[in-house]
Amino acid sequence: MKTLILAGAFALTSVATQANPTRTSAETKSISYQATQNLYAMYGHLENVTWRQSINNMIRADFVFEEESYAVFFSDQGEFLAETKKVTLSDLPLALRKTANQKFEGVTLTESLELFNAD
Repeated sequence: MKTLILAGAFALTSVATQANPTRTSAETKSISYQATQNLYAMYGHLENVTWRQSINNMIRADFVFEEESYAVFFSDQGEFLAETKKVTLSDLPLALRKTANQKFEGVTLTESLELFNAD
């Protein structure tokens, strides 16, 4: 899998539900049943999953696993697209931090994400 370090956040609207909801749940009608099943198959039982409709008709599931924050993205049909994990800025390689500071002079980097995609 390709690994990229990204800075920034996605603007999203929020819909909260469980990781393994039923098809008839009123809160999950806008969330693909297949996405919920794929998340459950990939990560097992998760608590406190927040589901969101994301940009470009993607579905986003946010959760904490072993004290790390993750976001997993699915297509509107529920196919896995990508996973992100929050990374502390101090965990980024020094060369990357220096390059980012030079390239984006005057900008304060507040969040970094590690991206794993399906490719």
